Amino acid sequence: MTRNYKLAANFNTVEFEITNDDILDEIRPEELEYDEDDEVVFTDAAKDKALKRILQKEYDVLASINVVNIAPPIK
Repeated sequence: MTRNYKLAANFNTVEFEITNDDILDEIRPEELEYDEDDEVVFTDAAKDKALKRILQKEYDVLASINVVNIAPPIK
């Protein structure tokens, strides 16, 4: 599944997509759970935390862009 997002900060916007692979790459080892066969189980809670980290990183980059508000000359 691909998720499409649009973030806005300081009058800047960015659109991007997050795939399941992006989310799985962001899951930390301590958030992994294992079943009785020692297979990795990706819980919804771990996926939600990973998604929030991805969105926060993107927002931080967007918010760090300095905006210069210069009005166009009136003719």
